[in-house]
Amino acid sequence: SWLKTAQEQFMGKPKLPAWCPLVQKWVCLEVSYRSSQALNLVALGCPWDVGYWARSRRASTYSPQRIGNSADFSQQFQEWWRSINPDWRKPNDGPMLQVKGPADLWSTIRKPGVNGLYLVLICLWWWAEAEVS
Repeated sequence: SWLKTAQEQFMGKPKLPAWCPLVQKWVCLEVSYRSSQALNLVALGCPWDVGYWARSRRASTYSPQRIGNSADFSQQFQEWWRSINPDWRKPNDGPMLQVKGPADLWSTIRKPGVNGLYLVLICLWWWAEAEVS
């Protein structure tokens, strides 16, 4: 399945202490969604490479060329991440609130499947690889 393939891909690299626990938690979350239909995250503003990668049949060997400047990619990713989060997490300025809320308050990012939260992990994976190399 796509989830098993993604997990294997993510566990190969990058070698960062927080990465493997993050992937394991994400896999558990995706498994908990089994009865849910796949949903799409808002694509508006997502890093360009995500669309290109998706059109390239999500090749596990894809390496974004535009991450030569990881600062630009990180800014684009962070702006997209902020835009898709629930409004109640976004203060006027400063970092997003680190608050747990009821499941229905997370509807903007509670998106299972290949076009859901998986895309966020893909971006984090590429960004981490760019920083490590």
